[in-house]
Amino acid sequence: MSIRQILRKLIPGFLLFLMTTTVNVWAQTPTSTFSELQSNLVLKKGETIEVTRENGDRFRAKIASLSAQTLTVKVKGRELDLTESQVREIRREKPDSLKNGIFMGMAAGFAATFVSSASLCTNDPECSAAVLGAFILPFVGGGMGLGALLDASIHARETVFVRGQPEKHVSLQAAPLVSKQVKGMKLAFRF
Repeated sequence: MSIRQILRKLIPGFLLFLMTTTVNVWAQTPTSTFSELQSNLVLKKGETIEVTRENGDRFRAKIASLSAQTLTVKVKGRELDLTESQVREIRREKPDSLKNGIFMGMAAGFAATFVSSASLCTNDPECSAAVLGAFILPFVGGGMGLGALLDASIHARETVFVRGQPEKHVSLQAAPLVSKQVKGMKLAFRF
């Protein structure tokens, strides 16, 4: 069996694998009160956050406690109590999952293995099998390791609280249009 025949059989399955391992992502609306923040269990004791005060000053702190009225944080060893009216925004560092980096590195390793085999051994199935056997573990393992390292270096900041955030209303309105010349429907989407 030639390398091209192997690739023709493996690529559809590999693409199906990639499509089924994707993760759906939905936007998370930040909370607008401390009681919502507390009830949603978004923040954990000891977690590092970035707080923006009402006057615009920003500082990093660790959460000591959270109640419906007060957020207590530790800043440089000191505890600081903040009421909801004193805080404009709270953000936290959200580490990226290592899974997608590992899977992408694995895919790159497989691709590099097959490309190496195809370029080194044209029309020689024995050579192709030997190259595949010799290269698959180092290329796939190395790709997985590099993917994990790259993913570990990615940290997104997520806004979990915004005080006084206006509620967003999304609406769809439908109205019939009927006249002597026109028959149809008017749709209005507002956000």
